[in-house]
Amino acid sequence: MIFNAVRDISERKQSEEKITRLAYFDYLTGLPNRRLFYDRLRESIAQARRYGQKLALLFLDLDEFKQINNNFGHPAGDQLLQEIAPIAVL
Repeated sequence: MIFNAVRDISERKQSEEKITRLAYFDYLTGLPNRRLFYDRLRESIAQARRYGQKLALLFLDLDEFKQINNNFGHPAGDQLLQEIAPIAVL
C-alpha cells in the first residue's frame, strides 16, 4: 500500500513538472517563452526599483525570418531556431 502511494506521488510530481515546462518553455527550442519572460522581467524591474539598480534588456531579432519559412519551409525555419537558441542564452 505504501509503495502505491509513493508511486502515485512520483507520477503526479512528474506530471506537474511536465505541465510547468510546457507552460513556460518553448517546445521547439527549450527557451523560456513569453509568459516566463514577462514574469521574470516584472520581477527584475521590481527588484531594480527596490534596490535602486539599473536594468538592461537585450532584444534579438532575426531579420527576414518569415522569408526563410516562406522560401524553404517551416522545417528549415525550425532548424534555424534550434541552431540559434543556444547562442541566444549566452
